[in-house]
Amino acid sequence: MPLILLFLLFWTCLFFMGVAINTPIDLFMLLISPRWLALIGISLLVAWFMGES
Repeated sequence: MPLILLFLLFWTCLFFMGVAINTPIDLFMLLISPRWLALIGISLLVAWFMGES
C-alpha cells in the first residue's frame, strides 16, 4: 500500500475526530490519549484491508 494513502487516511481520521493541533502541548496530550491508540489501530486495520483487496 502506498505510504501517501496511509498518511491521507490518518489525517482524515484526525479531521473527523475534530482534533486541532495548535500547540506542542496539544500534540503531547493527543499522543498520550487512549483515543489516539485506538485511532492508530483502526487506521492500520483499514490500511491492511485496503492493501489486501
